[in-house]
Amino acid sequence: MKMSRNQDSQGFEIFPWSRHFETGLEDIDDQHRVLVNILNRLAWHFASGTPETDTAHLLDELLGYASYHFRYEEEVWSRTLGQSEMCRNHHDAHQLFFDRIQWLRQSEAPEEEVLAELFDYLTRWLAFHILESDRRMALTVKAVEAGAPLPQARDQVDNELSGPMSIMVTALLEIYGRLSTSAIQLMHEKLARQRAEDELARLQSERLHHALEIQAQDHQRQIAFLAYWDPLTGLLNRNGIIRAVHEFLENESHEDKSAALVSIDLDNFHEINGRVGEEAADRMLGLLARRWQDALPPEAALARIGGDEFVLLLTDASQVESRLKALQLTCLQPFELGDASTSTTFTAGIVCFPSKETGFASDEADILLRQADHALFRAKQELRGSWLFLDVKERKRRTSRQRPTN
Repeated sequence: MKMSRNQDSQGFEIFPWSRHFETGLEDIDDQHRVLVNILNRLAWHFASGTPETDTAHLLDELLGYASYHFRYEEEVWSRTLGQSEMCRNHHDAHQLFFDRIQWLRQSEAPEEEVLAELFDYLTRWLAFHILESDRRMALTVKAVEAGAPLPQARDQVDNELSGPMSIMVTALLEIYGRLSTSAIQLMHEKLARQRAEDELARLQSERLHHALEIQAQDHQRQIAFLAYWDPLTGLLNRNGIIRAVHEFLENESHEDKSAALVSIDLDNFHEINGRVGEEAADRMLGLLARRWQDALPPEAALARIGGDEFVLLLTDASQVESRLKALQLTCLQPFELGDASTSTTFTAGIVCFPSKETGFASDEADILLRQADHALFRAKQELRGSWLFLDVKERKRRTSRQRPTN
């Protein structure tokens, strides 16, 4: 993290650019740098409290440039990949971005609260968009242009981005996902990222030495843990819950019952964090995770995928209402945090699967999670503090748009 004043008043870098963000396509990389620059300017506005640029103007600039970048990017992909599933899913991700920004822009909450939520969302979204999504698309385009058929190109890119590279990317995503909680936490996370990169480079360069080989194995186990688990709460992370959904779809019989995937967001957690402090708020998340695990059946899977965002997999959808009521009761019980005591509530979006109307393939867990997020988005608008099911007609419509027909 850097914070300084210069002639342009743009010295706050919460999202420092590095070689890991390069896709290999110069025009796309240049446009990503502009998006990162706008985000850093928004960070300066948020951190300094001196509105050298009006918030509405910054949001107009962000949406305007994002619209240009997304159109340019989609034209690059479609020239080579056509109307493939990858291109359609990429387009849907862009649309969800605009939906979220517009929703935040129309919020009547205090400006500081809106900026905090916007800043948290942009940091996590932009890291995943550049590191995983655009990088994968760029490598696929290059493979197709080199003569590989699209299915072979996708397999080739999957292989290239697996193993140590996948673990490193996952670790970086985990780190960037927590950058927005506070400037102090940002500084710690950036230093942790640099140490992880330096340590990984050192281990790779001195691999033949026996003592360093042992250290490399220990380091690999730590990174492997971060790939599927949240270090703060001990719950699964996003990769972990997606893997759990995959395993359920591949190994369980779905003829007699359906499962439910629930996207959960704590209400007003930013206010709690500001009132009791970051350390106490983190301790509250750990206590909440243990309470929820105690209230859930052994076959359930619970994940923390962001600051105050959780995902729950229930293998029996008929239990979802009773389980969520139990979890809501645990939230209402006071959390004793030193000199402070607090409680909270949550809002949730639910999607049930598989179903005769829509079906579900074992490789579509990520689509399922996005559908649960969409239900959560609607619940926060319509039923804050409660939960909402994604109805069958809407789910069928969104599934058909996100998945190619045979």
